[in-house]
Amino acid sequence: MENKFTHSTVQQFRKDFQDTVAELEKKYGVTINLGRITYDSTSVRGKITALKGDRGEVLTKEDFKIGENVKISHKKILPDLIFEIQKINQKNIKVVNVYNRREVFTVSPSLLRKI
Repeated sequence: MENKFTHSTVQQFRKDFQDTVAELEKKYGVTINLGRITYDSTSVRGKITALKGDRGEVLTKEDFKIGENVKISHKKILPDLIFEIQKINQKNIKVVNVYNRREVFTVSPSLLRKI
């Protein structure tokens, strides 16, 4: 391994970290996420969040269709809110809250959960 952190070593670090915490996730019944990582040549910094519950399957935009109802798995969104898919973009998906049509979000498909 190199003596300093580079973009590629930080990417590999994230992958290795996620593989390593899988045992802790199983043991404690949580999902552990490594948030945004910042780094320089000598250090890596990041935020770790452990949420109660299983990780759930990571979905891609091909797994969804317009008009389908979904939930958003994000700490700032209430877990019981239901959203309808309005538009599927090249990378993200535009959803609208079924209870408040003015509440619209564009989110990564990996944050969406099928109902």
